[in-house]
Amino acid sequence: MLARLSHFVGLFPVTTFLAVIAAALGDTCQIEGGYHYDVLKSAIWMISPATDQCISEKPCHWYFQFCNNFSSNVCGVGKSCEEPSKVMFGDFTTLIAQGPQGFLANFTNHTGGNTTCASFNTNLLFQCDPKKSISIGDDTEVARLHPTDIKTDNGKCVRNITVPFSGACGTVPPPQGLSAGSVLLILFFVLLLIYLVIGIVYNHSNGARGWEMIPNYQFWTELPLLIVEGCVFFVKVITCQGNRGSTGTYDGI
Repeated sequence: MLARLSHFVGLFPVTTFLAVIAAALGDTCQIEGGYHYDVLKSAIWMISPATDQCISEKPCHWYFQFCNNFSSNVCGVGKSCEEPSKVMFGDFTTLIAQGPQGFLANFTNHTGGNTTCASFNTNLLFQCDPKKSISIGDDTEVARLHPTDIKTDNGKCVRNITVPFSGACGTVPPPQGLSAGSVLLILFFVLLLIYLVIGIVYNHSNGARGWEMIPNYQFWTELPLLIVEGCVFFVKVITCQGNRGSTGTYDGI
């Protein structure tokens, strides 16, 4: 698990693999982890990057749409692109949970972003920030996102856009401690080891050798027989077989 979503540059193979698996397994707009991201499904999102981040014409705007079918997207339904140059960032593939620190929305351009990439990934990294809410105005289908970091690595065919968002704060899984049974087993074996070590040392100091150094050696050798006799006695008691011959007659005597 990655501790910081802003360090996702260079994770193109991992992101692509997770996107393919998530798309194959089910709903690409459903993720578990306690996130509150329904607001993100209610608009087409626009980012106004710095002019040096624009791919073609300057100034520019980037548009992203996922998990809705609004037809007003200038890039096309479910797509991402740069305006006004119409440079495509690709189609939305899936949402991917990244633990309590956030999640990402992946867009993949299978035609490639340059001559070295068979496909180019753009990731919206929604990073947990309890103080940063995202709202949508009334009667609008296009709303703004305000990223804190944009990193493009053409060599690794990935662009990561970090957006702080209070709804990206997932639930922290409870710590997995030892169960009561595990604790009891550990205590049992520790006490058994102490018993054996102290007993062997004591018996050895008193002249015992070999198996006789085991503490209570005679008891442990007789234990199987004692268990058998105990079981036989128990069976006789519950089946009322005990003392049948003791009736006070001559044969009983």
